[in-house]
Amino acid sequence: MEINQTPDFLRFEAEKLQAIIESNNLNVTCEEDTFHAIKRWYEYDTSVRQQQLPDLIGRLRLTHFDTNFLLRNVKTLPGCELLAYKAISWITLPSDQTKISL
Repeated sequence: MEINQTPDFLRFEAEKLQAIIESNNLNVTCEEDTFHAIKRWYEYDTSVRQQQLPDLIGRLRLTHFDTNFLLRNVKTLPGCELLAYKAISWITLPSDQTKISL
């Protein structure tokens, strides 16, 4: 998470941020930290990054969030509504997990 605080972080290309998110060596205390880092990166240049946002959010382990967080934070981001609803369905309807692809 230290890298999130550097000025260079806001200028990362989406591909570099994606590689960091998917890294097995990502050192965060919780998945919400990663979400907030992505949101901070996105808000630095929303008009250019809006297309890339859903892909980056989709790389998170959305099923590790609680449903309230998904509704308040993920669902409200452009292009991320379906991701939030799929994760909520996965969490709240365990019997349907084989039918839902995240």
